[in-house]
Amino acid sequence: MLEIKNIKYEYKKGPLVLKDISFEMDKGDCLCILGPNGTGKTTLLKIILGFFKPLAGSLYIDAQNLSEITPHKRAKLIAYVSQSSNIIFPYTVREVILMGRTSHLSIGASMTSADNSIVDEVMKGLCITHLQYKYFQNLSGGEKQMVMIARALSQQAKYIIMDEPTSSLDYSNQIKILNTIKQLSKAGYGIIMTSHSPNHAFTSCNKVLLMKDGYIMDFGSPEKVVSSKNLTKLYNADVGVAKAILDDELFTYASKVCVPII
Repeated sequence: MLEIKNIKYEYKKGPLVLKDISFEMDKGDCLCILGPNGTGKTTLLKIILGFFKPLAGSLYIDAQNLSEITPHKRAKLIAYVSQSSNIIFPYTVREVILMGRTSHLSIGASMTSADNSIVDEVMKGLCITHLQYKYFQNLSGGEKQMVMIARALSQQAKYIIMDEPTSSLDYSNQIKILNTIKQLSKAGYGIIMTSHSPNHAFTSCNKVLLMKDGYIMDFGSPEKVVSSKNLTKLYNADVGVAKAILDDELFTYASKVCVPII
């Protein structure tokens, strides 16, 4: 279980940007964090990852206090997929995914056949084996994001944090990434993702956290939390939540969808 307890944070003695943030999630949960720009979503992720030290509060994974373990050990528990990659060197896809194994290596050690086997298995599971010898920088945006997810999976961490994983992707690749996230959750990974699309909470997640002005506005299941009233308050804009039913010769499907009232 991941436990976040009474987290507070401020930048350089300025106003608090996170105010008593508390929630819990288990492995197998997919948590979608929604909120307007500047509300502290990415800051919260960076605290969980250990990039920032909170002003107050504590974080635990399976009763382990994350402030008391080394970055090396934390990397075995939590993996990270950023909005965009900053890999500028001419690495192949396989080399990028192998980077996820570094947290399992001792100082000066080299990759083993076991490490390579794990990478093979991850690529096969995500259907990207055909990309392994291509240069990462030559890939499309959707392909790059799948590779970064593969790198996170190769860490064999219990939890994966994704900061706007569908940002800047076309519709087809958004669907592919969201489906991958849903399948990873079903496989037992704990997923935390931020998003600017409330619909993502319905498509991929079983928990939602609404953040506004550094506070948690609401937390719970998508059916309970993602409502017209909450979204209108969250974004200061009129937003409706409707039930969509798709019934044709290809699909029979029902889901809630968020619709801006314009």
